[in-house]
This record gives sequence, structure tokens and C-alpha cells, in this order.
Amino acid sequence: MLYIVLPLHWQSTGLQSFAQVGILLSINRFIRVLLHPVLMSVFKHFSLSAIFKFAGVLAAIHTFIFAMTGNFFILLIARVLWGIAWTLIRQGSQLQVIELTVSSNDFRAYAGNATGYYLGISRIGSFAGIGAAALLTLFISLQTIAAIFGIALALYLVWILQPGNFVITDETDHLSRVSLEKTRASTGQPFSVSDVLILLILGFIVSFAMHGILRSSTPLLMSYHLREIHLATTVSAIFLALRWGWDPFILSKIGRFFDRSRKSPAQKILPTQFVTKPDKQGFFLSIHPAVWVAIFGAVSFSMCTENFIPYIWIFFLLITLLSDSVLSVFIDAEAAFAGQIIERRKLTAVYSTACDLGAALGPFITYLLYPTIGIHGIILMGGGVILLSSVFIYLKTQYSAGQ
Repeated sequence: MLYIVLPLHWQSTGLQSFAQVGILLSINRFIRVLLHPVLMSVFKHFSLSAIFKFAGVLAAIHTFIFAMTGNFFILLIARVLWGIAWTLIRQGSQLQVIELTVSSNDFRAYAGNATGYYLGISRIGSFAGIGAAALLTLFISLQTIAAIFGIALALYLVWILQPGNFVITDETDHLSRVSLEKTRASTGQPFSVSDVLILLILGFIVSFAMHGILRSSTPLLMSYHLREIHLATTVSAIFLALRWGWDPFILSKIGRFFDRSRKSPAQKILPTQFVTKPDKQGFFLSIHPAVWVAIFGAVSFSMCTENFIPYIWIFFLLITLLSDSVLSVFIDAEAAFAGQIIERRKLTAVYSTACDLGAALGPFITYLLYPTIGIHGIILMGGGVILLSSVFIYLKTQYSAGQ
């Protein structure tokens, strides 16, 4: 909600400068960067049910603060609380995905599928939130919208805090000991330091470009093309809602595709017309599909400010948002796969730290540089970063194929 409403309605909330918008939208992610390694031990001492309920309470407090005040420093505290809440939610959810994956009969064929289902379900909430915000912002203020969201969350908390509601069977420690030995035996060797390092760099770059620059610049891009703030707010919300709306339907399918690409030769995954020579792999078959997705996403994002054909930028933005969906599944599935082989709590904490650092720097740098380089510079910067991610995806897939 805030990523859509705040960049275009920051003056009505009481903020004093556009830079404060970037700080508020980034500080929670910087907090998450610091907290991921610290909160890793929390999952050893508390149940997932208790952790998720506590995170829900913090989220409700965060939302009500935005409804009650426009003071920058108080809002900053609220965003810190949200950073703590989301750190607990993200780590707990990723650990559950890994445990679900390793409990299956064939973990190689399930990492992408489980990751896709998790991301798809989480996008339903994003879709509902951003859609409601886009509609309500036409009639009421950000403070009133936050109050409505806060009341809804408080009512939900009243239900889940009742004894017997929202109980998660937590078998993390048991599964960690059993499945770690099983998956190590299945692979024959653990991930190397180089493989994990490439994964962390890739997570940082994709998060910086997609979760940071793309999402924070979408309202600015709409304002550039449509020239009217309220219309830009609504249309940018529609685009992001569309992106989160299709995710529940396609992410699990994308995840299964990547599972097959990990388990089977490329010739069994891609259409046979890509093979240029019968006795050798063609050029397309020698490169992982995720590399091409990143390249197409980079080109499309770089073209989003162009309007040589009326409204052609809509097509380019949709391609970029689709590539965001695909790359999100790819890197999270790779992290889930790695978490089955090495110590998962440590990997989850370090991987989440890398992703959140990139996602925090994205909007911060976007809003810092926007007054200087404008929307054209921001979009070209984002396209260049996405293109850089294709290099690391290539390195990751080639290195994994060689193991």
C-alpha cells in the first residue's frame, strides 16, 4: 500500500521532503538486514505460531501509527517495527518452505514447486492490499486508509490469539537433523562457498532491481506518462495488483518448470525447434531460460519511458513485471534447494540479508537520484542492473550444471 500511495501523496501526510519518502520506504529493509542474523536464534527457542502472532501484533501497531500521525520520526519508528515483523515472517516462511521441500520423496523435483506456491499465496495479500488502496485513495486520505487496514488486522489478531487458533506443528529441529543427512547423501556433495556466494550476489542484484527500483519507480513512471497524480496512483496500483494477481496462478507452474530444468537435460525442457543441430545442443539450449528472462526484462524496463507508439510502454512494463515474477521464483527456489544441503537457518538468514539489502537500497537510491537524473535515468539504471543479473544467473546455472 505505502509503495503506491506514499510517493505521490507524501505532502498530505505531513512529510517535509521527497527524501523522507525514500527513507521511510527503505528503513524497514535496512532493519531487516541487521536483524536477520540476530533473529536466526529466535526460531530455536520459540514456536512458529508464537513468532507469527507476535509479528502480527507489531504489524498492527505499525499500521495504526500511520493512521494517527504524520510526524516523520514517529513514522520512522513504525517502519522499524514493521521491519522486525517482516523479518520474523520472512525467515519463518522460508524455513517452512525448505522443511516442506525436504520432507518430500524427491527434493530435487519440489523446491521450485513449493517456492512458487508460497510466493503465490503471499501475493494474494499484496493483491488485496494494493487494490483496496488504489480504490480508497480516490475518496479518502492515507491516514483513513491506514486506520481501515489497522482495524481489519486487529480483528484478525483477536481471532488468531484465541487458544487453539492458528497452531503450526513445528518439527523444524527434527526435520533439520533427518533431512540434512538425507539430502547430503542424495547430492553426494554440499554446495561450495563459490556457489553460495553467487547465490547471495544474485539475490542482492535481483532484489535491488525488481523489489527496489521497479516497484518504487512505478508510481513515478505512471506520473511521467499520465501527468495526473491521482490517476497515476490508481494506474500504478492496477499494474502492481495485476502483477500480484497473476502470481498465484503462474508461480507454482514456473517453479515446476525450474524443477524439471534442474533434474533433466535441457533438451527435455525446451521446444525442439530451438535445437539448431541434431547432434549438438543449440545456442538456446546451452543457456538457462532464466538468463533470457533477465535479458528480456532488462530491455523491456529500459524501454518503459519510450512512447514512439502510443501506450507501447504498457507492453514493456507488463513484460518487466512478468520477468520479476519469474526471477523471484528462480532465486528463491535456488535458495530453498541450497537450504536442503547446507545448514538452513544460517543460509536463510544470510540469503534474506542479501535480498533485503538490495531491496532497501533500491528505493533509497531511486528517490535520492530522482530529482537529479529524472525518470529516464532511473529506468535506464534499473534496466542495467537487471541486465547485470543475467550474468550472475548464467554463472549460477553453469556452475551448478558443472557440479
